[in-house]
Amino acid sequence: MLDDVFGIKSKVIEEEESEEKKITIFDYLRDIMSGKKGNIHLKRDPNLKVFSTFQVIRFLSLDDGYIPYVNLINRFQSELTKEQMYKFLVFFLPRTKKFLQFPKKEDNLLDDDSINLIKEYFECSESDAIDYIKLRFICDFHIDTIKKKFGGKI
Repeated sequence: MLDDVFGIKSKVIEEEESEEKKITIFDYLRDIMSGKKGNIHLKRDPNLKVFSTFQVIRFLSLDDGYIPYVNLINRFQSELTKEQMYKFLVFFLPRTKKFLQFPKKEDNLLDDDSINLIKEYFECSESDAIDYIKLRFICDFHIDTIKKKFGGKI
């Protein structure tokens, strides 16, 4: 009606069917920890193909506050179906809004000098020295201390 008065042509807005985003494991984690609906899978992932109990438990174990829950959940993991496990997690875990950051691999300590230093100090093999570093038995501080004991040389 206003189009006729002001001489403005109206734009035809076509409603495009917006395709819903594919559901990811992070959607499930968000629902388990803070959403607490327990039904996000019904429309977008009815068979829970994306839901992996192992991945969910792995991410939950990154927070120290969830460790007692994860310990208990591991006992039921093999006995429950995916849907039962999902519902159990939604209703069992307390509502929190946390960011669970997955640890990234750090290779800054794996230089030849550090490995040789650890081999020399602990009198172990190269693979054991690498394991000591990767498993974080030895960090930068320890390597610096060992270097000082050796007088700055290997």
